[in-house]
This record gives sequence, C-alpha cells and structure tokens, in this order.
Amino acid sequence: MQNSRRDYDRSDRQFYEHYFSGDQYEQDGYQWDAGAIATRAAVRRFITKQEGTLLEVGVGTGHFLAEVNTFRRVGIDLALATLQRARHIASGVPMVQADAQHLPFCNGVFDVIATTHVLEHIPDDQRVAREFHRVLKADGEMIAFVPAHMSGQLPQVEIEQMGHVRTYSRSEFERMLEGLFDIEQIYYAHQLYNVIYLPLKRLLRYPNGVLRILLRDRKAFYQRGFYQRLLLPIILAVLDPLDRWIGRAEHTRMAQLLQHIDGNRCICIRACRRSD
Repeated sequence: MQNSRRDYDRSDRQFYEHYFSGDQYEQDGYQWDAGAIATRAAVRRFITKQEGTLLEVGVGTGHFLAEVNTFRRVGIDLALATLQRARHIASGVPMVQADAQHLPFCNGVFDVIATTHVLEHIPDDQRVAREFHRVLKADGEMIAFVPAHMSGQLPQVEIEQMGHVRTYSRSEFERMLEGLFDIEQIYYAHQLYNVIYLPLKRLLRYPNGVLRILLRDRKAFYQRGFYQRLLLPIILAVLDPLDRWIGRAEHTRMAQLLQHIDGNRCICIRACRRSD
C-alpha cells in the first residue's frame, strides 16, 4: 500500500488517545498475553548491545521499557493518555509526547531504537527512517516489529479499526530503509501463535466464565494464577521455539501450509545504521 504523504492531523491524535484506553482486562492482557510476551522477547533478543541509550517509539503499555532496564531509556508516543498509563509500568523512565516523523532529539544520541506495532500506523515511514538515522549513533541499531500479511494485502478492518496504513514484507522494509540502514536480522514471527494461541484464548473464556460464577469474581482468565503460573509457561515453551523455526525464512513449507489456515504474521528486523 502506498504511503500517505502527510502528518498526523487532530483526528489521528484523538484516535490514538483512546488506543490503549481499555479496562483492566485489556491492561492485564498486554502484560500476560503469550503473543505480547513473545513479541517483547523477540525485540529484546534482537538487541545486540547490553547498555547505552535506548529510545522506544510508541510506548504502548510500558512493559517493554520496564524490561530493558540495563539501558538509559526514553519513550515517546503520539498520545498523551498512553504516556500517562505507561508511566505506571515503566516508572522513572522519561516519556515525551512526540511524532516519530519529527523526533525532538539531537543528532546521534541513541544506541538503540525499538518500535513495536508502530510503523504500520505512520503516514511517512521513510521520513521516520531518516529521523531514526539522524538520532542514532554511528554504530546504532534499530529493531522494529510490524504486521506482515502473507498475501501482501492490507485488510479493510485494520484500516478502519486499527489505523494501519500499510502491511510489510522484506522488500517494503528495504524500500523504507534504502541508503540509511542495512538489515542484519529478520524473523517472520507469530504465525504459529495466530493459528494455535488465538483459538485457545477464545476457548479459555468459557471455563473462566464458570469460574467467575463459582468464585463470584470478575477476573479474566489472564488474571488467574493457573494461567499465569502454569498454562502460560507451557504455551511459551512449546510455541516460541517452533514459531522461531518456522519464521527463519520468508517462505518455508510450514509457513506456506499455515497460510491456508491463517495468513497473518509479523516481521521483526534488526537494521544497523549506515555511516553518513
């Protein structure tokens, strides 16, 4: 899908002010959802540096910033409400309201930039790449995690309900980063999570409904100890290595087979800044 060459207008900002405004069920979901945990783990795994300065573009709920605490961290987001909520999780981390197309930082100040499920929302991702290049140090690296439908088509529901303006492939990243970054690692992620874990989540709501009646509480299954301490570790231990094996290349036989069930997946890349 072609980029829209514009900045965010007022309606865009209002849309993102409510993006992470869900109830406690949703907030716990971002913390305990196996897919969200695997996403954060994939981004952390791609960071080659152990310390330095790290910028997260699009802070979400703040869980990633809380986990990379060996770095001096800064978070930015377009939505002030999102920043305020993230401060409760990533306590003490400076948070700045900003547009990634116009980063309010000096040249060459960050060792790492991490961004998760953000680039697909931004009208001009090539401008963002130029800004990332500008604020990174000479040996800096950028790690990005984005949706990447195997069909190459952006579903209408994502445009209308999620604010996406494109879907990604390796060639789309190469277009975005041309002349600025070299792609060093790439992982075609989460196809197995979509096929197995998402239906499992729907099934878990039924026994949890019974528990809510018996225990007379309003807890979601994410908030249950049996899920957090028993079921979640098993899910991650089984799915994560298999998903990483499937995602080692863009078109494996297993990925093509799973596409007939669900063509949704993501891409995680590590790209190194080219010298000026």
